[in-house]
Amino acid sequence: MTTGVPERHLSLEGCTNFRDLGGYRTADGRTTRWRTLFRSGDPSLMTPADMERVRALGISTVIDFRSGSSIRLLVGTLSREARSYWPLAFEPEWVDQDLLARWPEASLSYMRHPSARAQLKAGIDALAGESSLPAVFHCSQGKDRTGMFAAIVLGVLGVLESDIAADFALSARYYDPENFRDLLAAVAAQGGEGAELAKRGARIMAMQAAGDPPGAEAMLTLLEGVRAEYGSMRDYALGIGVAEGCLATLEEALLVPEATATLEPPGMERDQ
Repeated sequence: MTTGVPERHLSLEGCTNFRDLGGYRTADGRTTRWRTLFRSGDPSLMTPADMERVRALGISTVIDFRSGSSIRLLVGTLSREARSYWPLAFEPEWVDQDLLARWPEASLSYMRHPSARAQLKAGIDALAGESSLPAVFHCSQGKDRTGMFAAIVLGVLGVLESDIAADFALSARYYDPENFRDLLAAVAAQGGEGAELAKRGARIMAMQAAGDPPGAEAMLTLLEGVRAEYGSMRDYALGIGVAEGCLATLEEALLVPEATATLEPPGMERDQ
């Protein structure tokens, strides 16, 4: 049945977990704007056909939360073509922890880290820059670092916690480990630093294969921790130095007064 709702997930051959953050509800009755902000796994291996589809989205800004090693070794066409590319490396010490067992605690700990706070502020500021939208932010798999930043941005906009958690849980459906294996093979082929990075990535994949991925409950736990420690995600953003004017710019750009289409229940999104 056609609902008029844009497809949330874009199924791409060379990139996993590419999703639209539109259509999520806020506490004051607004919704996030469709086809304006996207989250994704590493886009470095996008095929020419993938790029043709993604170019149609008009992506202006790419925010890259992969490790410094990944950024040095592999940057794809989407990032090179973007009007603005922000390599904001999140280093692997956070990713290498047992995220399956303690994702909320690890994420909250990282949000406290001075270098991470600077990177997160830079990412928010980048989204509010002139002509920065549409934009996409990503890490390697589009799940953990990307999921944390998505929660911050959606939280700053006042999106309901139930929708933030539902969005986070969609990675369990749309993440494709085969894409990550291809990325590891691409960096391993470069030898040296690439070989070490591939070994670390293989350990992460083995850890992930041994248990269920963090889901909605993990995100709700993180949001509870943010409330207890900072008051709200907006308070957190202000505390790391994001200006009130920046948040106002994001609200104006990313929120619409009322739903322009009915939001499909999480898990019911149609692939494009």
